[in-house]
Parts: sequence; C-alpha cells; structure tokens
Amino acid sequence: MSEIREYLAGVMQRASAARIFVVIDDAHRLEAREPDFHNRLLLIADQLHGLCQETELSILAVWPDFEAQSSNVWEWGEKVPGASVVMVMANDPERSKKLTEPNRAINLHIVKNREGERATLAFDFQPAFSRFTEVSTNSTP
Repeated sequence: MSEIREYLAGVMQRASAARIFVVIDDAHRLEAREPDFHNRLLLIADQLHGLCQETELSILAVWPDFEAQSSNVWEWGEKVPGASVVMVMANDPERSKKLTEPNRAINLHIVKNREGERATLAFDFQPAFSRFTEVSTNSTP
C-alpha cells in the first residue's frame, strides 16, 4: 500500500490534480503472500478502504473470478464488509444464446451499495469494439 500511496501522490502532482479516480486491476495480486482467497479478499479490501479514507480518493478495485468462488453473486455483499459498494459482473448464458458470436450478454449485479439500492443491470457486450450496451430486462435482485 505504501508503493501505491507514493505512486498516487506522483500522479496527482504530475497532473496538478487534487483528486483522481483510481482503478486497480487484478487487485488480488496485492497480497499474494496470503494464500487463502477469503482472507486475501478481506485484507486487501480493508487496506484499500483505509487508503480511500486517508487520501479521500475513490478507488475501484477489479478482482477476477468471483463466480469461480461462489455461485450466488449476492453473497459477495456480505463477504466484503468494509467495502462501500460491491459489484459482480457475470455472464448470462441464456441471453448470450440470442446474440451472435462473439458478442455476450453480461449482468452487472450491484450486490452492496451503502448509499443506495441493490440492483442488476443487463448489458450486451461487443468485444470487437469493447462496447457495453445496456439492455432492458425484467429481472430484480
């Protein structure tokens, strides 16, 4: 976290910005020493939450393969108690059957939202253009 903190300070200085939006891809690699998935998730979430409070920055941490760890995406809202928002993106195989290859149907589940509602947003994803298009569905959490 100290390296991330230093890096962020450098970015903010070079950009002459008091605030930036931070995205950390592959966040699961931050604590590779902790082999247990759940403990690593909690440790990293707590550290990033502390960094958010300390720096007053918004941080989006991307963690791959939540689906491989739990078949019920709604469980993730309880598994990361320190997070303000938890969103899980999952493939929708039934809707994907209606699309032409290589396009896919994706659902974004907002499984925790301290300041708002939980919801599911449906998207069609076109990988050739890296484009997500929101679609209307009748599903609710």
